[in-house]
Amino acid sequence: MSKRPNNRQKNKTRGSAGLREQSGNEPSRAMPILDSYPPEPLPINPAKSTRSRKEAPTSRQDRANKTAPGRRSSSGDGINRSSKDKGRQSTPVVKGNAFQRFLRAAYNVVRKLPGLFVIFLASAAVTFRTALRRGRAARTTALICLGALVFTVVFGAVYFLTRHNAFSITVDGEEIGIISMASVRSGGEYISDEIVRQAVLRIEARMGSRVLINEEVAFESMRAARRYWMPVDGAIMRLDESLTFRVEAATIRVEGTPMTTLRSYQEAQQALDALKAPHLGPGVNFVETGFVENVTIDMGFVEERELQSMDTALSVLTGSIQTSQDYVVVPGDSLELIASRASMLLADLLILNPTINPNETLSVGTVLRLSVDLPLLSVRTVEERSFSTEVDPPVEHIYNPQQRSTHRRTIQFGSLGEATVTEHVIRVNSMVIERIEVDRTTTVQPTAEVIEIGTGN
Repeated sequence: MSKRPNNRQKNKTRGSAGLREQSGNEPSRAMPILDSYPPEPLPINPAKSTRSRKEAPTSRQDRANKTAPGRRSSSGDGINRSSKDKGRQSTPVVKGNAFQRFLRAAYNVVRKLPGLFVIFLASAAVTFRTALRRGRAARTTALICLGALVFTVVFGAVYFLTRHNAFSITVDGEEIGIISMASVRSGGEYISDEIVRQAVLRIEARMGSRVLINEEVAFESMRAARRYWMPVDGAIMRLDESLTFRVEAATIRVEGTPMTTLRSYQEAQQALDALKAPHLGPGVNFVETGFVENVTIDMGFVEERELQSMDTALSVLTGSIQTSQDYVVVPGDSLELIASRASMLLADLLILNPTINPNETLSVGTVLRLSVDLPLLSVRTVEERSFSTEVDPPVEHIYNPQQRSTHRRTIQFGSLGEATVTEHVIRVNSMVIERIEVDRTTTVQPTAEVIEIGTGN
């Protein structure tokens, strides 16, 4: 009977020690073992709670794990456990806390749908407010993310508000229109040169020849509102209206002096051929046609106002120029007769010859200065013609010393031969100036004439 009190005392002591060990920082997790029956009541500490494990206070994270199905377990094993899924196979979830998972989801949404960027900002603000209520590490991470977010938003706003989205078309520094940057790009390459080329092609189609632009066309990037943009076709038409140009043309020069300008080399050649046509008869073999003067056709770019029509060019080229010419007085000449033959007035003849007295008779051999109208261009042609002609027979002499020196007798009469002659006839304005024989071929040989001549006394 004496041992029972001892055991009871030991149990009391053991139970009190167990309570003292667990009452330091956390609620009791195990009941003390009692050997006596009925058990004696435990001492009650009014300052500390002795609620069982089921009634022990829990942390906010534990309550969240209990009440919210699908939340992460407080044990940190990365497995979702809900009240309905107890005993079932657990399912893995994405690693990271709620704030990180939210950022990843928001990034995917914003990347696919830029229009939800505002919703992302609002959600980020709510998440940031929640993160501030957590520990120091969470607040630091939230502040860093907030700073990065603010920098991204500010940088993006500045970029979208200041980035260039259009091109300003300038002609010698003067703006004539604005087109969008997207419309000027094709496959990543700028086609600004193509826009200028299309405008030049429109001008060339209208003028019928190549053109050279006088101004400098530039495309400068800028930012402009959409209401100021114009389509590419409108920009090409505006360039066509704004550009000035020089036209490629053919200039006919006479002795180096420009006389007329036509739109093309073909038109200039047609004008020169029209001047030659009256001097080129049908059925005539002309080996050379040209002009006495040095006539050239030079290609170059001129102003549009310098171009002339075909009729105007022919009128200029068929004109005449005045030149001076000396005339030697012959017997029977008079001032009136000389002026009439030169198609001059007597007053003009006296002006050119101020030393001549009209009341005196002209002396033979006197040199007078005359004014003569010569055509601007004189057509020179070379005609090749062939004809047959007679060939005189050669004469052979036989000397006979037995006959007197006065003796002359024809022993054999000769006969004419025949030859084909080719010659060039040179004409200036249809007047024959020179004939040049270029070939002679004998077709019938002539018979020689033999004459006997005496050489004796």
